[in-house]
Amino acid sequence: MKAKPLMLTAERKDDIAIFHTHGYVDDECGEVIAKRFEEYWSLGIKDFLFDMSDSKLASTLGVGVLIEIIRQINDSVGTMAFCNCNKVISTTFKIMGLAKYTKIYRTMEEALEGMS
Repeated sequence: MKAKPLMLTAERKDDIAIFHTHGYVDDECGEVIAKRFEEYWSLGIKDFLFDMSDSKLASTLGVGVLIEIIRQINDSVGTMAFCNCNKVISTTFKIMGLAKYTKIYRTMEEALEGMS
């Protein structure tokens, strides 16, 4: 049986959870993101940064999961941001409305500075 590709790695830097997506952000990856989000959320983490440098595309189902996370964060006192998005992902986020409720940074360094 072929092993599933790694879809997400996560780390914590101070009070920010950083999610590094890997590959296509679709419904399956979205489920992994939602599960990891809940793990960090339950620890009291309220600020989330998504590093999209290793993802080239995001489906509407994957983006739908991100929208649900944004709703939960916005109902609280947290923030959500993205960095290292390519043109396709940035355009997808703008079309689907994510850009209205989150910040999109060019680099990880800019994002961490802007979120601190």
